[in-house]
Amino acid sequence: MLHRSVLSVFFAALVLPFIGCATARTYVIDSNPSEASVKIDGSYVGKSPTEQKLVFGKNKQAYEVAVEKDGFVPRRFSIPQEGTGEYFVNEAEKKSYLKVPLDPIITFKIGSNPEKATVKIDGTILGETPMDQSLEFTKNKASYKVEFSRDGFVTTSFVLIQNYRGEFHVSQLYNKSRLMVTLAPITKKLEILSDPPNARIFIDDVYVADTPQKVKLTYGEKKTVSVKLVKFGYVPEARDIPISYQLGSISIDLKESASRKMAYIESHFDKEKNRISFRVKYEEAYKDAIEKSPNALQVMRIVQADNVNELFGTIDISDNYLAFAKSSPKNDINTEGYILQVDALTRVNASIAEIINGNLALIDVVTGKESYVLTDAVKNKSLLQQLYQVLDLIKKEKKIDPYKTDLIETQKKLIAEYSQMTDLSLEEISAELWAVNLGENFRKSKVTYAEGKWFDTDPIIFGKSIYFASNRNSKDFDIWRVSLGSNSGLTRITNAPYSQDVSPSINRDGTLLAYASLPAGAQEYQIWTVNPDGTLPSQLKNGQSPKICGAMIVFARRSLEGKSQIWAMKTDGSSETLISMDTKSDDFEPSVSPDCKRIVFTSNASGNNDICTMKIDGSERTQLTTNPSTDIHPSWGMDGNIYFVSNRGLLWSIWRLKPGTVDTSAVKDKL
Repeated sequence: MLHRSVLSVFFAALVLPFIGCATARTYVIDSNPSEASVKIDGSYVGKSPTEQKLVFGKNKQAYEVAVEKDGFVPRRFSIPQEGTGEYFVNEAEKKSYLKVPLDPIITFKIGSNPEKATVKIDGTILGETPMDQSLEFTKNKASYKVEFSRDGFVTTSFVLIQNYRGEFHVSQLYNKSRLMVTLAPITKKLEILSDPPNARIFIDDVYVADTPQKVKLTYGEKKTVSVKLVKFGYVPEARDIPISYQLGSISIDLKESASRKMAYIESHFDKEKNRISFRVKYEEAYKDAIEKSPNALQVMRIVQADNVNELFGTIDISDNYLAFAKSSPKNDINTEGYILQVDALTRVNASIAEIINGNLALIDVVTGKESYVLTDAVKNKSLLQQLYQVLDLIKKEKKIDPYKTDLIETQKKLIAEYSQMTDLSLEEISAELWAVNLGENFRKSKVTYAEGKWFDTDPIIFGKSIYFASNRNSKDFDIWRVSLGSNSGLTRITNAPYSQDVSPSINRDGTLLAYASLPAGAQEYQIWTVNPDGTLPSQLKNGQSPKICGAMIVFARRSLEGKSQIWAMKTDGSSETLISMDTKSDDFEPSVSPDCKRIVFTSNASGNNDICTMKIDGSERTQLTTNPSTDIHPSWGMDGNIYFVSNRGLLWSIWRLKPGTVDTSAVKDKL
């Protein structure tokens, strides 16, 4: 009995110390969110929540735990033998409960408009947009500073938090968040001055205002902004303003132009309405008025228009007086705006013609920098949209049959739009007759008063009277007579209903009057004669601009090919003779020398309207003027000089030249 007790004491003394040093404890390891992988000392033990019995002893005083889940920051911690640990929640039923919060890893899809912006996060450059970037949000790192920068744009930054839903947030899908930042282009205020002022300011080819003006320059992807100044009568000046420009203003001096485009009014006959109307046209005029032709001497300006909206019609000269018609619209023509419109429509039609011919190089005429001009030009917005659609279709398909689209029809509509835009009726324009005393320092006096209602034109001086064409008291043009010195003695000579009678001419003894008439229904003007009192009207031949000299009438007529040619016939209409030898150009507006041996006329044989002369038989054809401006309406004066109308000198004026053969001292005088 004693032996058994001794053995029991010995066993207890040997084993109990070891049993007292080993401790077992049950842990319930959970996570938020759950279903995370749990590893203990590197070995996978299950998904959270998981219950694990851990035994601690002298050689095992702690366990290393890892809680991992895709899209979240892994958590690694120790469970010590003593103490509850960081994630202890409570003790129940001899179990220790641990709750491990998992912080999310969020992937951001980062974009910008425009792309290729540099992205910095917390001051570190991580790349360029578009890019993906994963960020960990933890207790100790709850936010990031994100910065976008790009040359030419304003730097944009903001603070990014875990549940960011600010202005740059686009969408959220699981742990992926899409951010899109629109970068604002850098802008600068710049005051633009010009000498002279009131120049049109174009910023990157878009009109914004007139000088002086403060404007906004927008850079963005551009390193420079183009500033262009345009003023009527001056050379356009352009400056490239770099983004680094520091001054708040810029002053640009404009140089007077040696040439400029001029808008002017040209009459035409509307056959459908049987009415004379007017069309605004434009062309280049040149400041240099010195006539360099060896066949013209002593070019002198006699009368100058007051502004660009005034122009002169046909003229006539007696011994002491020059008579002319001066017309102007009742409302001033916006010359610059009109020229922009015509230029745009010209480019559009040229582009369409190129497309029809298979060349797509000019399609961009309706895009980018030209679009503002086109929009101003084509007032019909639906037509403009139609043009865009057709050209877009051609761009996409590259090769296309224009006849299978509305392209040609669109072109026709554009031309019709242009015609409608530029047509002026007689209600919108008026003209009066003036006389210049050639012997009294070119003193001007008004002969007729149109009162803004009528159009008086085509004056012919005979003695102390002027015969002219006018629509006064009627919608039709008739031949009238008025006293040279005043607006008195008004007498209507012709009065045919629905007939347009123009271009009167009278013989030297005042017994016969010739004129051009377009009766209702006629396709061409006809030459008629009548007694100065309006009796015995007689139709002769088809033609225009008749001039009587002796027993002969010189006139213009169009050929079957559509070219205007100079003809002659007797005053009874017999013995028609073609005088013009050049059948490839237009010869028109004839006037006869005092001795009836030579003719002065306008011709476009040089490619420009110039004043020419030739003998009555068509020989010795000579070009008198060579100035690149437009020279028209010649008249051979009784003093032997030739007078004509020209827009040389940048305003319409009446000029005088002496026909010559050697150019020794060509001069210009401004009166």
